[in-house]
Amino acid sequence: MGFRVHTSITPNGLSLRFDNSGINSIEEVRFPSDIWRAFPSSLKEQLRDNLAYLSTVELALMFKANEVDYDTAVPLFKSFFNDLFWKYFLYSGDSDCGDALKYYPDFARLEVSFSDKSSGFSPLVPDVSERSVNTLTFGKESLLSFGLARELGLNPVLFTVLDPDLNVNYRGELVQSFTNKHLRSLAVQFEKKFELKVHFVENGLGNLRCNVNWDLEDTDLGSANVITEFMLLGLPLVYNFGCKYILFGNEYSCDSSYVNKAGYTCFPAYDQSTGWMKQMNGMLSILTGGKVSTLSLVQPLQELAVAKLLYQRYPALACFQMSCHADNVYASESRWCGHCSKCARCYVFMKALGFDPASVGLSDMSSTQNKEYFSLFSSSQKMCAYDSAGVGREEQLFAFLLAIQRGASGGLFDLFRLRFYEEGVMREKEFQEKFFRIYQPVNIPDHLWAKLKPIFEEELGK
Repeated sequence: MGFRVHTSITPNGLSLRFDNSGINSIEEVRFPSDIWRAFPSSLKEQLRDNLAYLSTVELALMFKANEVDYDTAVPLFKSFFNDLFWKYFLYSGDSDCGDALKYYPDFARLEVSFSDKSSGFSPLVPDVSERSVNTLTFGKESLLSFGLARELGLNPVLFTVLDPDLNVNYRGELVQSFTNKHLRSLAVQFEKKFELKVHFVENGLGNLRCNVNWDLEDTDLGSANVITEFMLLGLPLVYNFGCKYILFGNEYSCDSSYVNKAGYTCFPAYDQSTGWMKQMNGMLSILTGGKVSTLSLVQPLQELAVAKLLYQRYPALACFQMSCHADNVYASESRWCGHCSKCARCYVFMKALGFDPASVGLSDMSSTQNKEYFSLFSSSQKMCAYDSAGVGREEQLFAFLLAIQRGASGGLFDLFRLRFYEEGVMREKEFQEKFFRIYQPVNIPDHLWAKLKPIFEEELGK
């Protein structure tokens, strides 16, 4: 069984048609029209060829297809993407069924074919200045990255990628998400407060990675390509505004991994790791003649330290935080559902750092009825990848300890006292060193690090 992928360049972006055994789906990517119009034609073709492959390979495995036929030239970055998939599929297999190698045979057998046309690509060197394009998700990392970029004088250009919200009847259950609704509302408020423009990129390709759209089994497949898509989708803004950097909010813990029962090292967030950022820089160097690179200003910080800097140094930005995926009915009217592991983790971080969760609309989650959402107390495949893998247990334990030291009590805080308080006190010094430490920067240029490091030292010293 196989499927075909048809593509076209449109006046506002790209169109992709996916055909598979009677399933015919057309998805579009739409950019602000003036930005897309000014983007060089040869790069539009590169974007089409590479996004078509990147966004559909995991779909082929979901459908158990043995071949995919593309109407594009061979993607310039096919080998890069395959390396990403090989690395990521270890976690996807382990997460889905405990077998890290589950998807390796299917991927190895997958036959892909392309048209005979040649990409004929040669680098188009943009005219850049010391400026950044920032992905803005309104998560704490992207908000802190914006605050830091502004303070460093990078005059950041902001863009938000909007994957389609879900409204699907999946095996008798209505599955809904409300991310776009909240992102658009936040963006309007953000633009007004800071007198700037948030550019939207509508990414219909997001539909392809959601198993519920195709009535397929729950799977982690579809997660590997997200950050790389963001990089490619940011290119038209890079050329339009002459930006030297594409900024992501990938913190130190994105390099976290674990060894599964069979001895394989699995990375729950490999596409956000420093290793993959180096690969993305390789791709950007090819496209732009070495003029543009990816960058994460928060890479030397653990997640709890990111939150500490955001809440202390940029409280006006912190009030816009939205870290919930907003993918259940509880998020229909609030940007925090209060019923997921992302909300739980952020809730205890806020309590640990003296930031009021209610100020951003996050309800009290300290009741023991919410124990299932905290990775310290529970484990479930329904949790977000980072939480379900258990790699954040120590950081959450430390956050509970800090919250209790600030006077938090009742419910889960009392349960923590009974089960984990002794361990927390015994390891407090270790945790302070680990989670409020400034780690070695991997991809931050020296001239930016010279300005950035004192900021980190000042805030983490408080």
